[in-house]
Amino acid sequence: MALATEIFTFLALSQLATLALYFATNHGKSLLGLLFLFLCFCLAGYLLGGYPSFESDPTYYFIFGRIGNLAPIILYAIAHSLFEDHKRVPAINWVLGVYCVLGRVIGTQYYSPDLENSTAVLFLVILIPHFILLYFSVTAILIAIRGYTPDLVERRRKFRVYFVISVAIFLILRLGTGLVIFEDPFLDRIALLSIPPLPNFVFPAYVFALGLLFNLANFRMHDELFDLFTKEPRQAPDALKQKAADEENEKVASEIARQMEENQLFCRRRISIAEFATELSIPEHRLRKVINKEMNFRNFNQFLNHYRLAEATKRLRETSLPISTIALDVGYSTLSSFNSVFKNQYGITPTEFRTGESAGTELRESHEATA
Repeated sequence: MALATEIFTFLALSQLATLALYFATNHGKSLLGLLFLFLCFCLAGYLLGGYPSFESDPTYYFIFGRIGNLAPIILYAIAHSLFEDHKRVPAINWVLGVYCVLGRVIGTQYYSPDLENSTAVLFLVILIPHFILLYFSVTAILIAIRGYTPDLVERRRKFRVYFVISVAIFLILRLGTGLVIFEDPFLDRIALLSIPPLPNFVFPAYVFALGLLFNLANFRMHDELFDLFTKEPRQAPDALKQKAADEENEKVASEIARQMEENQLFCRRRISIAEFATELSIPEHRLRKVINKEMNFRNFNQFLNHYRLAEATKRLRETSLPISTIALDVGYSTLSSFNSVFKNQYGITPTEFRTGESAGTELRESHEATA
């Protein structure tokens, strides 16, 4: 068993080293590339934390274990950066991330069963951070699932599926090795919270298989993956540019814009891309491609918000209708969702926009520039 663990750990580390070299070389200047690079280090720390040669050394065990424990936070950051277009990380997640890091990296060093309030400290620096890590793993999966339908970037839609499967397996294996990962000897008192552990070689085998599959995919589809992780497609040859912008696609894009502007289809609440495709008598896959490639939207909700906000700002400027009425009329289900999208886009609330003409002028110019 120990030999199998060592073999798979070595193979997994070799794949992680190849991945790290790829991201450092090709995406080292982008946030997403750096996150994937750091994920490689986290997984390496996780592997070395369970490596037989280091497992018996408290110092290495502690260092590698704490590095490995950051993996769920990095997975969440990757999901947010890759799948969430122009959305800010909720403040509560920043707080939870900092608390988890401080609790696991610093707090555990000062824990002892002999402390006067040892039970309270145990929950604060051990158990709560572990549940936070579980929260980040689950949230990463939910982000990938939630945005699958409105996502207009075909490569990214496919990658969502692989991401969900990979993180789900990671989470299962994490729970399968016990709820308390890299537990220290003084944590025997909470051993009941752990489930029977899987063999030690299972997780290294998973990392090896995951790394190998990614490296093989990168070898076969380098350009596609490059575009996905940079979010900035490479300049295509002139012939490909001409093909992507042929007359038929331009005609479809013009029809989409006309339907949105004249018939105001965006005012329908909860309209889906499938319903929109039916309305235009266009296959859904083609509609996705045209909106993405010809109209430069990465997400269907982003596409709808573009027209909804344009109409909303017009009504805020030209009418005295209540803001709640305008929000509902342009397609939002609630006033709170309208306020949130409006402020996220423009940095001010609809009320502030209506009461400040100079701000309104600035927003109009900004909106026209990004249209």
